Amino acid sequence: MKENKYTISEAARLLSVENHVLRYWEEELELKIPRNELGHRYYREEEIQLLHCIKELKNKGFQLKAVKEVLPDLEQKKLIDIHKLLTTQEELENQELEQLEQARQKEITQREEVQRQEIQKENRRKEIEEKNKNIAGRNREETEVDSGKNCKVIAIHNKTEDAAVAEREAKMQQFEDIMGRIVGKALREQAENLGDAMGNHLCNKMLREVDELMVEQEQREEERYKRLDETIRSVQKARQEVAVSKDGTRKKSLFFRKNKRKL
Repeated sequence: MKENKYTISEAARLLSVENHVLRYWEEELELKIPRNELGHRYYREEEIQLLHCIKELKNKGFQLKAVKEVLPDLEQKKLIDIHKLLTTQEELENQELEQLEQARQKEITQREEVQRQEIQKENRRKEIEEKNKNIAGRNREETEVDSGKNCKVIAIHNKTEDAAVAEREAKMQQFEDIMGRIVGKALREQAENLGDAMGNHLCNKMLREVDELMVEQEQREEERYKRLDETIRSVQKARQEVAVSKDGTRKKSLFFRKNKRKL
């Protein structure tokens, strides 16, 4: 009697599965499927029965790894060891549960790490923002202090300048009054006590002395105006330095404000 041989397509049709399913079962279960001279698979009645049993066990929910444990019994057409089959299936399910739990724990750990990094970034951003605010506040306070100091320096210079000018003018006025009284008194006394010749001689002498005093007064006036000019120049220089300082401070403040907006 001739033995029936089925191609992989015919065997798949008999078992109501796809061709690739038979190839997968063969690889996972290490089935010894015969081949012809051309290397093509062929299935006899015994392979068809074996594959049918494998299919039934798969339909009942058993994994191929569990089926592999009882495969020798199936190949020898013996009663399969149900206890071994169930035990293997339970172990496989426990392994799957452990793998799922490990995957879940890994996912939770990764999520927590991402959250921790986000919190660190947010805290760092807040620290940088707070630091920039403190720097800007200190710069503003320093600017206000420097501005107050500069204003005080200018006020002191102005006050010193006004006081010095007023004091010099008062002294010059007193000097002029005293000299006028002295000269007038001397002229009147000489005119009353001396004759015309002596009076003329004394008058000429007094006039020379007055001229000398006037020259000396003019020199003093020139010296006073020279010192006054130096004082004015000093005050103007101080004001220029204050203006330069304010401009530098303003640029510094603008620099920090721009950096703050970038951040």
